[in-house]
Amino acid sequence: MTTRYLCLAASFCACSFALGAHASTPDVNRYIEPFAEAGHLSGSILIAQGDQIVFAEAFGYSDYDASAPNTLNTAFNIASITKFITQVILMRLLDEGLLAVDDPLSKYLPNFPRGDDITIQHLWQHRSEIPHIVTDGADTTRRYTAAEVADLAAKTELLFEPDAREAYSSGGYSVLARVLEIAASKSYAELVAEYVTGPAGMRGAQDATTGVPDAVAQPYLLGGQRLATRAGRRPVLSGRCRFRIRLRP
Repeated sequence: MTTRYLCLAASFCACSFALGAHASTPDVNRYIEPFAEAGHLSGSILIAQGDQIVFAEAFGYSDYDASAPNTLNTAFNIASITKFITQVILMRLLDEGLLAVDDPLSKYLPNFPRGDDITIQHLWQHRSEIPHIVTDGADTTRRYTAAEVADLAAKTELLFEPDAREAYSSGGYSVLARVLEIAASKSYAELVAEYVTGPAGMRGAQDATTGVPDAVAQPYLLGGQRLATRAGRRPVLSGRCRFRIRLRP
């Protein structure tokens, strides 16, 4: 299978933030170095002014245990940033009339419990009451398809009645991703390529279900603590993260 990447500027992708409209490399380094030295920054930073890239550097380690530094070619799991990609696809499919916000979940997943009471809007606005995490323990780090996570979500109890409150839910968004696949008769990766990465000319990311690139950062908590995983399983966080990015200036 061909590995496909897309370039998502997902770090400090701004022209100025606290540095002014004409940031120079020394200015950026003075701002960034305290965070990097304290171990509070690990990743790639790109700053552009118009079409011109004025700063691109990697900081920290992709693997603390092996003392492997991040580079501009290191891929990073983007976790819940994927939700914004899902929202873009949802808006496009709504515009095309392939689904409606008040459609019940049961229209697409007939066997989903309480599917008549959960709507597309509930999933989109975190009001479905599907739990945030629907995987078990270290299985959170497994690579899942949207269909697999939707099946797991169907086996969990709702937190409250649908639409009772807003409760952040990665599980609900995975179900939404599955609905989008069914509505469009395409895989999530195909939808991302058609509606997000293709039109934007992005080239630096990969659907996490298609394999693991050689240079992918391991997931850590602040301070260098590696997230726990089941023995022999490389942590990818793909139960909640469908795409990973690498920065290419």
